[in-house]
Amino acid sequence: MNVSILIFSLNQIETITPTLCLIGKIVEKKLLSVHEVILLDNESSDGTGTLAQEYDFVKCKQIPKGTFHHAITRNFGASACFGEIIVFLNGDASPEDENWLIKLIEPFNRYPNCAAVYSRQIPRPETNPTNKFRIKWNYPEKSMQKEIKLASEFKHRLYSFSTVSCAIRSDVWSKFRFNEKINIYEDYEFTKRVIDAGYMIYYQSESVVRHCHNHSAIDLFRRYFDSGALLNSVLKIKESNYAGEGFKYLKSGLLFFASNRDYHSIAVFMLQTICGYLGLKIGSHYHRLPTIFKKLGRYFAES
Repeated sequence: MNVSILIFSLNQIETITPTLCLIGKIVEKKLLSVHEVILLDNESSDGTGTLAQEYDFVKCKQIPKGTFHHAITRNFGASACFGEIIVFLNGDASPEDENWLIKLIEPFNRYPNCAAVYSRQIPRPETNPTNKFRIKWNYPEKSMQKEIKLASEFKHRLYSFSTVSCAIRSDVWSKFRFNEKINIYEDYEFTKRVIDAGYMIYYQSESVVRHCHNHSAIDLFRRYFDSGALLNSVLKIKESNYAGEGFKYLKSGLLFFASNRDYHSIAVFMLQTICGYLGLKIGSHYHRLPTIFKKLGRYFAES
């Protein structure tokens, strides 16, 4: 299968440089048929855009600063690709090794109905303890197949997906494309339509990238506010489907930090979890909220 790789960047030369070196090795060793590598740069000021000139296999396309949109920009980039598989990679995500790409593509050869595959994310060393726990919880060590027939098993996690590092069949992308009417969580909404249409999504834990943000309690409130709006209004998932896992998350986190006698992290974890829960709860009533309260979220908005 021919592979097109799309990398999105904005002042991320420190992470982009080793990523391009790694892709260069994969191309040189012919480990996969890489048709093209496209760097979509948002007018970086640190030299990220001109970095492409050092690699003859990289094409650089500039998009005007401040115009990046999770769905529109990804559709724009994908429309320029000619590979059978389109790989999407955020500029701040660092592939661990060559297996990142090899394992990411592997499920397409094993499962005829596989529409998309996404990578496991692991925290960077500088990530704080509570956010390390969160990322490890969301991206487990075991790979999994997600299909509509498994809806009762996965519940709200059925549509979990991430374009931070993923691969999508080009014919599937052409058929479904990312919904340009929402500002974020375009990956979840895309996955819902794909899975509901009978395709399978694969979570590949052997394809690993380092990627994590040190979200504060306020950040998590806003993020989960948008999650609540998405789950309720777009994915049509009831709150009862994810309440149980929220309790498991809280219990596991408290036990983990208590076993390490990390009492400071216990306090931070409790605050972050409470804020996240409140955001989720309020966001799930998004359509009934006054306009002023809808602005609580900064990630998700309908147009």
